[in-house]
Amino acid sequence: MRIYLRQGDIVFSKQFVDTLREKGVILTRKDKFFRDGILINHGNSKPISLGKKVKEFYVLNKPSAIHMCSNKMDNYNELKEFYPETCRAVVDTNEFPVLAKPIGGHHGYGIKKFDNIESLSKFLKTTNEKYIIQRYIPIKHEFRFNVLDRTVFQVSHKQRLDEVTDKDGYVFSYRSLGNNARLSSNFWSFIKNVITNFHSAIGYDLADYCIDVMKGQDGEYYLSEINSAYGIGSYTLDKLLNTIDAKYMKGELEPYRVGTMK
Repeated sequence: MRIYLRQGDIVFSKQFVDTLREKGVILTRKDKFFRDGILINHGNSKPISLGKKVKEFYVLNKPSAIHMCSNKMDNYNELKEFYPETCRAVVDTNEFPVLAKPIGGHHGYGIKKFDNIESLSKFLKTTNEKYIIQRYIPIKHEFRFNVLDRTVFQVSHKQRLDEVTDKDGYVFSYRSLGNNARLSSNFWSFIKNVITNFHSAIGYDLADYCIDVMKGQDGEYYLSEINSAYGIGSYTLDKLLNTIDAKYMKGELEPYRVGTMK
């Protein structure tokens, strides 16, 4: 089965593009498809259309999933029980330190920490950008869970490096722990509840995304973000493609067949 990966706004490195091609994945930005296949919709919310001869087509990440990942306010409202205490207005918080996160931000761009209400209020009065105010969590560990069709297929330990991107975003390294990482039952229960709530919000469509979770120094777990356009290395790509192939061969993708669309 032909596999497409449709880009959103992310610009992939030449090395990753070469890896995609080596594995036979077709990188595209197009909106109409004329041959059977599986589309990994990597953060692109534009609707797709299919040619009349297309009989078998599956889409990972329909617009509902992408919207839920990219619209931070909707995401926080649907999953607020998993995030650190979050609000939009400075008057709603009396607990410091806090983080101010741009509603349209990603990769840590524009995140700022404030230790008191005076500095936060002053900052918000001088910017036209909209921010979410969130309680600051001192992190002990951070993890990434890669999910396909409500099943975790890869777990990584996530570590922030002492460097930034050319746009002052955060840079992370990831160490694979496999898909059966030795995490506490409470941690796995937290992840399963996040997955259940997320899929309830998007309508139980076929989705591929990552869940970033912080373990605080207080021993509690906190959702950092859910992302349908996550950075993906060659090892994780291999696991994703193998998981897709196994599900296809077992007929597990059949309930999600798109069919001919006009």
